Amino acid sequence: MPTVNNNAHDGGTVNAPLYGDVNYHYTAGSFFLSAFAEDSPPADWAQQPSRLLNAAHAVVPFHGRGEENRRLTRWRDGTDRLSLFLVHAAGGQGKSRLAARFASASPGWRVWRAHPESALAPEGSRSTLDGLEQDELILVDYADRWPHDALKALCLHAMRSPARIRILLLARSVAFWWPLLGTLGQELPAHDLPLLPLVDEHDRPRLYADASAAFARALAAPPPSGEAPRGLGHRSYETVLAVHMRALAGVLATGADRAPDEVDEVAAFLLRREMGAWRELRHAGAQGRIDYRSGDRELAQAVFVAALAGPAPGFEAGVGLLDSVEMEHAQQVLADHRYCYPAEDARQYLEPLYPDRLAEDFIALLTPGHRVRTFPVNGWAESAPAKLLARQDGPAPAHTARTLTALTSAALRWPHLVPLLDELLRGDPGLAVAAGGVTLENLAAMTDIDEETLELVSEHLPSGADSGMDIGAWQLVERLVGDRLAGETDPVLQARLHTRRGLRRTSVGQHGQALRDLDIAADLFRRLSGIRPNEYTYSHVHACHARGLVLNELRRHDDALASVALAETLLTRLPGGRDHPVFLEILANKAVILGRLDRHAEAKQAGQALTDHMRDVPAQSFSTLLASAQAAIGLGVSLRKEGAYPEAMKLLRGALARVQEAGDGPDVIGVRSHLLINLGTICFEAGLRDEAEAATREAARIIEELHERNPGRHENALRVARNNLALFTGADSDPDESIDSHDRAQRLTNLAVTCTAEQRWNDALKLDREAVEIYRGLSAVDPQMNPDLAIALGHLAQDLVMLEDFVAADAAIDEAETIFERLTDGRTYRYEIALTRMNRVSCASVLRGLEPALLLAREVAAEAEELSATDPRALAVLHGALTLQRELLLAAGRRKESERVDAHRATLPKPPKDGTSFVTNFSLVPPDRR
Repeated sequence: MPTVNNNAHDGGTVNAPLYGDVNYHYTAGSFFLSAFAEDSPPADWAQQPSRLLNAAHAVVPFHGRGEENRRLTRWRDGTDRLSLFLVHAAGGQGKSRLAARFASASPGWRVWRAHPESALAPEGSRSTLDGLEQDELILVDYADRWPHDALKALCLHAMRSPARIRILLLARSVAFWWPLLGTLGQELPAHDLPLLPLVDEHDRPRLYADASAAFARALAAPPPSGEAPRGLGHRSYETVLAVHMRALAGVLATGADRAPDEVDEVAAFLLRREMGAWRELRHAGAQGRIDYRSGDRELAQAVFVAALAGPAPGFEAGVGLLDSVEMEHAQQVLADHRYCYPAEDARQYLEPLYPDRLAEDFIALLTPGHRVRTFPVNGWAESAPAKLLARQDGPAPAHTARTLTALTSAALRWPHLVPLLDELLRGDPGLAVAAGGVTLENLAAMTDIDEETLELVSEHLPSGADSGMDIGAWQLVERLVGDRLAGETDPVLQARLHTRRGLRRTSVGQHGQALRDLDIAADLFRRLSGIRPNEYTYSHVHACHARGLVLNELRRHDDALASVALAETLLTRLPGGRDHPVFLEILANKAVILGRLDRHAEAKQAGQALTDHMRDVPAQSFSTLLASAQAAIGLGVSLRKEGAYPEAMKLLRGALARVQEAGDGPDVIGVRSHLLINLGTICFEAGLRDEAEAATREAARIIEELHERNPGRHENALRVARNNLALFTGADSDPDESIDSHDRAQRLTNLAVTCTAEQRWNDALKLDREAVEIYRGLSAVDPQMNPDLAIALGHLAQDLVMLEDFVAADAAIDEAETIFERLTDGRTYRYEIALTRMNRVSCASVLRGLEPALLLAREVAAEAEELSATDPRALAVLHGALTLQRELLLAAGRRKESERVDAHRATLPKPPKDGTSFVTNFSLVPPDRR
């Protein structure tokens, strides 16, 4: 089972969020939930095939997918408090039907549908998970089309809720999945299941017969007689929806109007019947029975717009969309479209045609250029998409993602749409990037599109990380570079192409393949720079720097250092090389790698060089500012780990001064808040409590403002700031009693740490007892809370030892050790286990005698000494265990042995100040990937 695991922080730990997962773009990150209910088929089908095929109406009884249902049931009934499950497949495979059937067969679970942010959330919906207390199942359809921040916000809310929650996501693409999990920042059970084609050639006749009978019942028509059509054996009928469409065509066909066998012709047949229903409505309108006036041409245009850009949040918005494509009588057409296709929410207009694949077929069939002669085309459709996507002196329209996702999805099956896309994207290639990862994936898979168009699109790809776009960007670059390298002989272009592909490959974790590309690129640029140094040395620098970062990811730190150091040497030889923005990044990454190689003196020298350089070189852009801040944070953390608090604080203060000079825009103050959090943490450990409190209080104020604009992106940072402030001040920084139980327990533990530092043992005991009870309740429903409970019990045991209640302390230690023994990843908690066992020594000396306590003290000291080689926190346990060992030997009259222990302790490094752990997730500064 794949999980996202960002090391759990023990109570009292000061958490320092770094820039690896911070992206300062303030897009909406909200959602709402509505109660799940299976739709009933409308009383009047009006002979509309789209309504009969809509999965929500479930006209054809659901059958099959037994193994998939069993897997979902096992997942739902598992012991995890929160878990995610992704079902992914091409359109028409039955994802929505499977999810609806599963939801309806989940007794005892309250079922919700999740939707991305909408101004028209239906009455009775909710925009938060606060207050959910029972078993909750949340369905997320079209998850790959959600904004990344909205999905992240939904998951973060679920993490905070005490309820037992299952989130079932449905998607065509998996591109969004791993980036989503990678940015959640907590251990989270997550499963995925590719939904394979349900029917092979032998199953299709049975499925066809069942669907034919169901459609005949719904239409009160006789079922078609005879055998299943021979064309069902074709690969175009490998989806459930395609077979259902052919079955419906067979039921609707009468007399000489025979149902076709080709899938494209079947779609045209059904959509002509759809248009026939519009004519009946117009006839009724002409007779005065209803208010309906639009002809086929006008309504077809409205259906086309709805498929590309709907639904519209209100009448004016709907009229605006129709006006943008120069439709006449927009208000009447909008009202008539709503009569044919009423939205679930009565305030919405231009409800799209469903199923999606039928809507894509309609887009394609209305557009001239296909070979289906039986469907009326409309030349207006060739220019309508460009008009819908026209920028009005600003960003791309809000519906850009839906429009280009639908258009590119249709073009994958209808190649006559590709030239239209070519022309559209040549005019504004940035639209494809604004549309997001699914559109980029579709373009990468489109064999007929002009590669010059794809190159233009690629020039607009973000140079930095973008969780919602990395997979699509990588696929697009793979396509372009792979095609060009196949016939390229120019070494300059070869080197550039390998660099480009290597950078994109590392952005999606393909470090091994990326290294092969960057090895080739570095070697080619080395040779070229030997011939023309002024022309190619910078490219050589870029390749060496990128190669070093990839080697670092592969844990080949010596090789990584050599590659980054070579980049530094080459750059400093160039005129003005030290002033180049990449020089700052090279210095930062070199320092970090030196720290990972335990070459701390050199790391500090690099840190000083970085500090001097940041002071002397003005920030040339926000990206330079962000790089310098990220570098300062990462190096500051590295220096702190070596006890170099003055150097670390100097570095962060310098970075803060640079950021403050850059103004107070939202991007800049976001950078400032993260610098302040880390500065506050290091000041606290250095004993500068006032500065620690001031820096952290300011960070919390900034993040609270950012959190109001975008809760999903700033949720974790706000939690860290508030918890750190509680630790630094000894008081709860957030009087809001609605905070979730886990946050409450963590704050109680942080407050107890402050009491312990001040030797207020009774106050610490009271706080730790309350924290233990909260964690005990949480772990009863969510086993992932067990490590937190064990750690809290260890803190409680320490309080009890100091108050000399050894019996109660021993019982708390028993419970903690039992929990640690059950953990499958117990080695992750070796420090916490050693600390708990050290408290056991004190209990043993009173409850069991000197010899058992002495034996245990020796064992703990040996474990801590081994662990201290990789975890400096263990030095505090080692010193404590040796001190106890010395005292026990003295009590036993074994003075010489105690002196030897004391002498050994004197040779050991001093433990980190206060023994406070400092967990980080620092990312190296990446080079431009474009």
